[in-house]
Formats: sequence, structure tokens, C-alpha cells
Amino acid sequence: PVAELPLKQIAFEPDSANLTDQGRNDLLTQVVPVLKQTPGLYLKVDGGAAQPLGDTAAANKAFASQRAQAVIFFLIGQGID
Repeated sequence: PVAELPLKQIAFEPDSANLTDQGRNDLLTQVVPVLKQTPGLYLKVDGGAAQPLGDTAAANKAFASQRAQAVIFFLIGQGID
């Protein structure tokens, strides 16, 4: 099945891959219930981040990947496989 979730952006601490309280709450209320209620549904997590001045494209891609991994690990911690 394919579903589009209303959550388009997840809040992180500035210049960090750490989720804010709001980011965790948004995932808990808007994503986790859908995944738990819909067996077989896969979630694609894409990371993105504004590229600060002076950062290389590769460094920005790595930072975005760290943020995506933080979301994945949070979801795993909520019992999502």
C-alpha cells in the first residue's frame, strides 16, 4: 500500500541530528499510529537539510543522512520494524 502522511517536515535541534520534542511528538502522533495500524506499509525516509555556507555538498548530504537515520532509529524505538 501507498499512503501520503501529512507530516512533511520534522523538527531537529539547530545544526544537529537530534530531534526536538516537537519532532518526536509529531512522529508519535502522525506517523507511528499509521505504521502500527497498517501492516505491510513501508515508510520512505528522506533526509534533507539546508546547506550552510562553506559546507560541501558531500558534507550536507552526510548531515541529511544522519537526520534521516535519527528518524529511523526513533521509529525503531517505538516498535516499528
